[in-house]
Amino acid sequence: MANDTFYLDNHLKDVAQCLEQGGQIELFGVGVGLDLSPYYTRNVALDLSDATGPSALREVLGLLAKYARR
Repeated sequence: MANDTFYLDNHLKDVAQCLEQGGQIELFGVGVGLDLSPYYTRNVALDLSDATGPSALREVLGLLAKYARR
């Protein structure tokens, strides 16, 4: 109760930014029905209500392939 309303959001942003800038790992955010762009530079938002078969997996693999080519 001592923390403000956005304490966890701000902490996640700080940690993600630190890890991304460190350059030793590749950090990706996968949101299920959520836009994670405020937290992760590399992210994808999955809409599972429209998912038929392996389409959600294809989206995640597409995200990984996009950044692996760099």
